[in-house]
Amino acid sequence: MVNSLFSHLDTILRVDSPPLQRVDRFLIELTAILSQAQRQILNQAREFNPKLWQRVEAERKKRLEAVGNLVRQAQEEGLVRPDLDVDLWLILLRTAVEGLVNPETILRENLSVGRILETLRKVLFEGILTEQGRNVLARYRKERGTV
Repeated sequence: MVNSLFSHLDTILRVDSPPLQRVDRFLIELTAILSQAQRQILNQAREFNPKLWQRVEAERKKRLEAVGNLVRQAQEEGLVRPDLDVDLWLILLRTAVEGLVNPETILRENLSVGRILETLRKVLFEGILTEQGRNVLARYRKERGTV
């Protein structure tokens, strides 16, 4: 299941489409996939298979780095704010994801993975876009029929 998840996300990151669209689709797909995970699965992964959870954490870090590269490309295209420090943004994103999308926080705070990731997408992705980037993203979502 883990291999299939990461393979699917890698396909999205490599598809031949503009960087902004790939980041958006990656975040939407990640939200949908992880929203389906039940709290028990997260708790069991942490408690009974810590090596698997460590692998998931390492794989997640790799995908965040790929997302950072896409954000840099979108920044060069004028779709992401030019004053954004992408390396610092990646640390912020990684820290937010690691701090929130983990069994302890989800169980303790009674949060859903979908709610967490949707909020992170809105604040940490959409918040870095230029006006042009927001327009491009809105057109892309309209074409795909997504919100």
